[in-house]
Amino acid sequence: MCGFFGVIASTPVESSRSDRIRDVLNSRGPDGSGTFLTPDQTVMLIHTRLAILDLHTRALQPFTTQSGRYTMAYNGEIYNFRELGRELTDAGITLRTTSDTEVVAEGFELWGEGFIRRLEGMFSISIYDSSEDVLWLFRDAYGIKPLLYCSDAGRFLFSTSAQAILAYEPQLGIDVDAVREFLANGFIMEPNSLYRGVQWLGH
Repeated sequence: MCGFFGVIASTPVESSRSDRIRDVLNSRGPDGSGTFLTPDQTVMLIHTRLAILDLHTRALQPFTTQSGRYTMAYNGEIYNFRELGRELTDAGITLRTTSDTEVVAEGFELWGEGFIRRLEGMFSISIYDSSEDVLWLFRDAYGIKPLLYCSDAGRFLFSTSAQAILAYEPQLGIDVDAVREFLANGFIMEPNSLYRGVQWLGH
């Protein structure tokens, strides 16, 4: 199980908070970590890795496609990545790793967002397009791998962990209404979470 966090903002992000975010995510990915920061420092992706496929550092995330256009942070497992990898090879893409990470990233670049529907597995995915300055978020149809997001004060934050979002924006805090809802009903109605403004993607 890996973990990732990201923020996209209109002004430079607080990259000094990356250490505390990695500390939060470390339990989900103790085998390595990486950070991606755009030159203008308005986009940051942090990933912590649980190494299962391709243990080499070349498979570390955030992972950037060969063109340099797309950078991805991802958590999950793609069961049909070898089949999809062969299709990429047949299309002329020389894969640099044996990881499912590269297959997802390069497949997205080659075939577009519709490619995600071809993935068989459980996943939460973030992909940043540096050419168009666009962020893409995806999760598997059943929501097996969590992905949460929050829009706050001109910033859009997302992560596999609500605690990582709070590590960046601690003032968000507990949503008192959500606590009341949980005490009354035994659950919190999705897409809301226990924290103010933090919601589950796609639920």
